[in-house]
Amino acid sequence: QYINYNDYQMKSIAAIANSTRQLVCTGIRPEVCSGFITMTEANLNEKGSFLKGIHDAGQLLNISIAHLSFELNQDLPNGEFCTAGTCLNDELFPGIFREPGLFISILGSHRGELGGSRYLSLLKQDNHGHRPIVDLIMESRLQEAILAGIQGKLIQSARAVGRGGIAVSIAKSFGFHSELGARIHFSRKLKTEELFFGETQGLVLVSIKESDLLEF
Repeated sequence: QYINYNDYQMKSIAAIANSTRQLVCTGIRPEVCSGFITMTEANLNEKGSFLKGIHDAGQLLNISIAHLSFELNQDLPNGEFCTAGTCLNDELFPGIFREPGLFISILGSHRGELGGSRYLSLLKQDNHGHRPIVDLIMESRLQEAILAGIQGKLIQSARAVGRGGIAVSIAKSFGFHSELGARIHFSRKLKTEELFFGETQGLVLVSIKESDLLEF
């Protein structure tokens, strides 16, 4: 919600894709999305773009968009979305590293977008940088890969990279295991701040046992 998009189609796509990605990382297959949407009677182009983003996200992520609540006001299009689905297991899948000796990998293509990020916000540069975009086809494949990895017991934890970027996501993945550490190697050619704090959408941090690396 804190990332302000001027592209209203991408604004709604990013909101829905992010909510489904969060579910997938807990082992829930997203099936339905609802929401509360505010629209304006003016700015028809922005309104059309926002609604098209909702439609495209539902279609390409294979979720039913149902029971959307509309309200008219004078502001630009905005919305809050909630997704729900079916849990693959009896309990939610963990988002923390559970034991030593696991390999850590990032699924998705890290582009290092800093626009709207917590990093630039702390530097008082909220209007700088490129906003992260969402490729819905790649997002759909990413989510299917995560769900398959969970069902096949090939991954041990999954965490969507969110606010603060990869550095914060890695730190959060330790949970309360204060005795654990990690050796991290990056081969992506990005600036340091883009690599650590860029908030690219469509990135998931997973941990995998060495014996399962090849199969995964």
